[in-house]
Amino acid sequence: MALMPTKEWRDAAARFADRTAPLWILAGLATALWLKALWGRSALFYDTLYFLFYPNAEFLRRCLRASAFPYWNPYIYGGVPFMANMQSAVFYPFTYLQAVLPFARAVAVSAWAHTALAGLFMYAFLRRLGASKTGALAAGIVFSLNGNFILRYAYPSQLHSYVWLPPMFLSLARARERPGWIAVGAAALALQVFAGHPQFALYSGAALALWIAASPDRVKGSALLLVMLSLAAVLAAVQLLPSAQFATESVRASKLGYEWATAYSIRPWEFLAMLLGPQWSLYFTPTSGDPHLVGFYVGPFALLLAALALRGPRERWAPFAAIAAAGALLSLGKHLPFYELMFRLIPPLGWFRFPAQALYLPCFALAVLAGLGADALAGRRGAWLAGLCAADLLVFGWRGLVWTDPAVYARDTPVRDLLREKAATDRIILTPRTRSTLKMPGKTPLEAWLKFKDVLHPNLALTYGFYAADGQEELRYARYDAVLARVSADPLSPWMDVLGIRYVLTLWDLPRSKFTPIGESTAKVFGNPQAFPKAYVAHDAVFVPEERAVADISGKDAGDLLTSIAVHDRALAGTLSDTAEDSRIRMVEYSPNRIIIETKTPAAGWLVVTDAWDAGWRAWVDTKRERVERVNYVQRAVRVPRGSSVVVFKYRPRWFNGALMVTAAGWLWAAALFIFL
Repeated sequence: MALMPTKEWRDAAARFADRTAPLWILAGLATALWLKALWGRSALFYDTLYFLFYPNAEFLRRCLRASAFPYWNPYIYGGVPFMANMQSAVFYPFTYLQAVLPFARAVAVSAWAHTALAGLFMYAFLRRLGASKTGALAAGIVFSLNGNFILRYAYPSQLHSYVWLPPMFLSLARARERPGWIAVGAAALALQVFAGHPQFALYSGAALALWIAASPDRVKGSALLLVMLSLAAVLAAVQLLPSAQFATESVRASKLGYEWATAYSIRPWEFLAMLLGPQWSLYFTPTSGDPHLVGFYVGPFALLLAALALRGPRERWAPFAAIAAAGALLSLGKHLPFYELMFRLIPPLGWFRFPAQALYLPCFALAVLAGLGADALAGRRGAWLAGLCAADLLVFGWRGLVWTDPAVYARDTPVRDLLREKAATDRIILTPRTRSTLKMPGKTPLEAWLKFKDVLHPNLALTYGFYAADGQEELRYARYDAVLARVSADPLSPWMDVLGIRYVLTLWDLPRSKFTPIGESTAKVFGNPQAFPKAYVAHDAVFVPEERAVADISGKDAGDLLTSIAVHDRALAGTLSDTAEDSRIRMVEYSPNRIIIETKTPAAGWLVVTDAWDAGWRAWVDTKRERVERVNYVQRAVRVPRGSSVVVFKYRPRWFNGALMVTAAGWLWAAALFIFL
């Protein structure tokens, strides 16, 4: 006879089911939203995923398989810091799903996990505010399924950044009673930085400050917030310090201007249409910019719940109404009359684009208000409205996701075989005119998108490990950008040779006086026999002021540039030898973070590597440390003596070791704070 469960066992099971029901509901809703991608027969797709995040994932995978940490990416722009670029998110745990799963599956699993986490974090915060389970669940549903969040699947760094605001609020609420909880908020803020989009961290700080300003105990709250922000800076130092150094050399170091900073500002009438228009009223695509950056949707049921929250005590809902209003106003950007004044007075507004990302704050605040509104309803009406919110937002999400055949990521194209042997270490470029041809014909979407891969549209060269002279990245060296402008304007520019661009892909013909056709796939492939080798020895250095370097080299003969480099420090100028004998170069190793070159030269000279210069590169010549100089405006070189030498270049971002020690100590300190305080 089977044993019947005891009453105690049944009661315990019922309590467990009651406590974990919100978890299963929120995880189940996340599963329902992303099931098609999790199942694997279709893959999430968007052009940004394809051109930026997918190539980065393939590079990361190759580095980890080679047991190398991805400090430096040699495959775009002649080489750029990879780790120091925040969007690479190398310190964010979920990034490493891409190392163990195919890209399409990694994106799906990460999107599912972050959707579930967003709901659970918001649920926990609302419970701390005193909301019922129904109210907390309603808030979790709105926060994790609203259109602004779901559409960010196309920008994983933004999707990942979004979810960490509720834990910050929760930690500040709990830290008033137990100070150790401030470590949780600092960890959440550090993870938001690691996720890859620092603009969200700035908005998070603004939201927390507004909440503290409206609290009755402002002094204590402000002190806790200051501690949290300071500790978060320590926890994220390993990312912040190298990123700050890289930014000083990038195109963002100069003032990019008001128009650049206010791109993707939302027009007021479009904001109201997206806020108030239900999806069944033919929800429209905004004209303010990419809908995956400026689009949002919370639906009429969530708005109704948020409105009901206003019937409660003012001190409960007013701070979140203020956060919603602040975020909405910031998202208007240039369409807000006094935004230009704020832009000039508040420097961080000039560091980033996309004011529309401030919609992150109204989505958070409206979710909180929806939870408080559900609490204001008697009986099961709050639960019914929460269910309608879930259904409405799921339908919107299903309609907003873009799908493709997973083969668009997994399948190779003919250009790989064409260039695999030829372009082992040589640099390639896609002509600007070809690059601007954004539409490729095809019988199916898969065929059309594979043609982008076959022309190595930036950054798709990175997926194959081909070395590209250009790329597609907002954070890049300003100097290199200026040089590429010359190459883009004139394919006969000597810069084409100086940068070592050996192969050119184009849909059109190139001058046969310089370029030689070598094959064709989707694009024609031309060779440039005059391209400088990856490394060579020059014996003469001519001083050229930095401000004249681009123009000066543009006006010279490529043959002269191969024997005489441009230096930008008078002390380095001079002829080391007038020998006519050739030097011998053998590339022993060429990997992202290390280059080993054997040289045999009849006289002292400069060993030039045609990759981009960065202050993090160090060199040893026959085990003796030598300074790596910036030459030819954008390249790197080191002195080598007469005879045979072994030159080793290694890359490590400046300040990295110190920042790593600070971060490691910070996480130990945060753990101790949480455990003992």
